[in-house]
Amino acid sequence: MNTNIHVDCDSIWVYESEYGVTPNYRNDSIYTHSLPLLAAMIEQCGLRATFFVIGRDLELPACVEFCQRILRAGHQIGNHTFSHLDDLHTAPPEVRKREIAACHEAILQSTGHACQGIRFPGYYFDACLVDMLAGMGYTYDSSILPGAGIYMMSLFYCLFNKSGRNKRFGRKGYLFARRSPHVLGRFARGKFWEFPLGVFPVLSLPIHSTFVFQWGMPYLRAALTFSRVLRPHLVYLFHAIDLLEASAAGDVASRVATLQRPFGERRT
Repeated sequence: MNTNIHVDCDSIWVYESEYGVTPNYRNDSIYTHSLPLLAAMIEQCGLRATFFVIGRDLELPACVEFCQRILRAGHQIGNHTFSHLDDLHTAPPEVRKREIAACHEAILQSTGHACQGIRFPGYYFDACLVDMLAGMGYTYDSSILPGAGIYMMSLFYCLFNKSGRNKRFGRKGYLFARRSPHVLGRFARGKFWEFPLGVFPVLSLPIHSTFVFQWGMPYLRAALTFSRVLRPHLVYLFHAIDLLEASAAGDVASRVATLQRPFGERRT
């Protein structure tokens, strides 16, 4: 089975915005603490990952330093839009295009790296952007989470997060979205691919770290066992907050499910 490791570098201000806490855009703890630790653990396994970075975070020296270091170590950086908008699904096309281009330019100017992959906030993807992305030299998107995951997250926000009830995840049709990599377009420079995030075969439940923390290692082991037999390709997703100490998250620490798990348990 061909496995790709992805990491969404969502800063604490992303969660603060979603939970109605005044965002602190200067909190660089994911770049000084959790992401270096996660990168080191990945490297110790002899693996490499793609880190999807939010453009505005490159205003932080710690973010620039981390990005430069992982590129030297052989990892890749992907575009996670400039502002990580909660309402990207309703934003006009020109806003979506501006979010893509601004993040691409911020990464290029700070690191010299031209991204080839993108992930949109909230597992949202709009096929009308394929032409633009291909024209910028991008070769793939990895935003779609097939199956029941987006509905589960929407229900959680509706029930337990009044401030985040307007946040949307993916599209309704994702329940039946294709689970395997597929081509979205063919261009002079080559093909543009969709690499869906990993889901449990048959059950189509998410198997990225947020759900594994809730359902435990037996769930992950079962998912990987079935995937080796039934799936030739898997994208496994981590989030920067996965290895962040709750004490570094400020006022939002008590509201984010991941941070309710003991740090030592998350680390192992």
